[in-house]
This record gives sequence, structure tokens and C-alpha cells, in this order.
Amino acid sequence: MDKTHKASRYAGSVATSAAYGRRVESVDEWIVRENMAAMDYLTSVAIPGKYIVETWPWLLKLPHSLQWFRREPEVYRQRDIKLYTELLNDVKTRMAKGVAPDCLASQTLISEGYATEPGGKLRPKKSALTELDIAYTVASPFGAGIETTAGTMSTFVLAMLHYPGAMKKAQEELDRAVGSRRMPEYEDRDSLPYVQAVVNETLRWRPVAVLGGIGHAVTADDEYNGMFVPKGATVYANIAGIMNDPGLFPSPEKFIPERFLPTSELFNPKLHPFDLPFGFGRRICPGMHFARNSLFINLARILWAFEILPETNKEGVPFIPDSRNYTNGFNSRPVSFPCQFVARNADIANLVGKEGETALQTLRKLM
Repeated sequence: MDKTHKASRYAGSVATSAAYGRRVESVDEWIVRENMAAMDYLTSVAIPGKYIVETWPWLLKLPHSLQWFRREPEVYRQRDIKLYTELLNDVKTRMAKGVAPDCLASQTLISEGYATEPGGKLRPKKSALTELDIAYTVASPFGAGIETTAGTMSTFVLAMLHYPGAMKKAQEELDRAVGSRRMPEYEDRDSLPYVQAVVNETLRWRPVAVLGGIGHAVTADDEYNGMFVPKGATVYANIAGIMNDPGLFPSPEKFIPERFLPTSELFNPKLHPFDLPFGFGRRICPGMHFARNSLFINLARILWAFEILPETNKEGVPFIPDSRNYTNGFNSRPVSFPCQFVARNADIANLVGKEGETALQTLRKLM
């Protein structure tokens, strides 16, 4: 399994654990394959102006049988329904048996007043949501959290190859605050401001959601810089453009974590807290805190444990991948590239192995 697949497996496992209380062993599992296929399709169609019906909305008045642009989306919709209802039904069955771990699906079913009867049948009590509503609702972190988290982690690795000085500074901070006898924990966050800055700069340097996610609808006539924006217009936030605005981020092409440290002259207090990568207003990503926690603990532990080094050819010449070689589409991530993860010392390598086995034993008990 290459490093890109490992990042995807990790992100998929975190998302499915949180949403459904089940772990993913491989990116080849059907639930990951189906989800990634669904997200690939979504990112391929959620492009402004791709369909003629966006320009001529009167086409929606045609009989359904004549709306040719619906045919492919309907096929994928049925695939999504099958995937999400099967995952929800699995949680319902485990709840009926009393073996379902605490997760978003079980919490939602309980909070919405649903109860499970013997055999896993779902019996509504008071909820206005249908089973399909719930299936789609609890799938949100599963659908949105895999590609974005994996892509951001790949960007982090790419940045470390291009800016090893930033990696060294983060490792020096980790050595001071954590030491080498244990791994970083969430409780170390306040003692690791530079690592937190690395997380923020990774999100800024090459944002995954280049257009800020799904378009927003204007709720009232508006004006921006002399331009009239009518009610109902679709607006996309050019996140990639904002992140490369030299007025906000001096030398935007460079990876400079210091710009997020209050002690730095590059620090802009107006951008703190740094929520820009997650959207705006009431449509801001509801999973941003989950994503930040996931990225922090991952990046901190990778930096604590490994040197991220370029792969070398037969002549020993290091290969540094192009920092602009990214995929096209709704979400963008680095095109797969080779690199090396080398344990910083033998003691750390042994500790990583022991912690990994302990984590697997815990997960086996939970799942």
C-alpha cells in the first residue's frame, strides 16, 4: 500500500468510526470504494456551468423522462441510498443486539426518538426525519471527511519535502515539550504552537476545497465592489485565490508556519482563529473541529516519530516532487509521489510499534 492509500485508509477509518462505530482495515473495503466513487462523481459534476440546465433552468419543467441530464445522477443517487441505508441498518442491528459502540448514527437515532426492536427493526417515536433523512445526515462526515483529510495530509508531506527547515523546527519543539519516551497527545496542544502553525499553514498553502466547497445561494440582492449580485445567484468562494492573496499572506507561495504565530511580524490577528479553509457563515463546515483535531494529532505524531525524506534514484539523487502537481476537480490533492518515512531513532521506532499494537487491540475490542 502506498502512502497515499495509507492516508486514505486512515481518514476513512476515522470517518467510519465516528459515523458508524466501525473500523476500516483497507481502502479496498466496499464501503470505502463506494464512498470514494460517490465523492469522485460529486466532485466531477459540482463544477459551475457544467450542465446546460444551469443556464436554461426551464428545462426542469420538461417531463422527467425527457430530462436527459438526470439519468446519470439518478443512477449514482440510488448507489448512495444503497450504501448509506446499509450502513445505517448495520448500526440498527448492532443496537438491537446491544453491541453498537457510541457513534454519530446511534446518537442520532436515539436523539431523534427512534428505538430498535428485536431483529434490528427501526420503530419511530417522535422524529420528523425519515430513515433516509437520517441515513444521509449521519453520512456527512463519511462523505466529506475522507478525501479532504487525506488530501491535506498528502499536502503536509509534500510541504515537508520542500521545506525541511519547518520540519526541523517542529521536531525541536516536540523534543522540548514531549520528549522521546512518549507520543504527543491532545493535551500537549498548548505546548506545541509551532506544530499548530504547521497545521494552519498546510491548510492555507494548498487548500483542498479550492472553490470553498458547494456553492452558496444569495438570499437577497446584493452589491460587491460595484457589481450587482441578484437574489438566487450561486456564489463560490475562491479559497485558493484568498489563500494566495499577498495582502493577507505575504509571500503566499512559500510555506511559512510563522505567519500563524502571534510573536511573528507576519501574524495577522484578523485571521485568528484561522477558519477560512472551512468556509463561511452558517454554511461553515460543521466538522472543522473534528478535522483540526485529527490533523493535529496526526501531524504531531508523524513529526515526532519520522524524518520525511525524498526518495532517491539509483545514483543517489533525491527526487523532489513538483509542489504544483495537483489533481483537477472540485477537491484537489497532490498527485501521488514517492518519499521516505525514516524513524528518528531506534527507541522511537520500538515505541511506535508497541503503541500501534496496543491501539489495534483496543480497536478490536471496540469493533
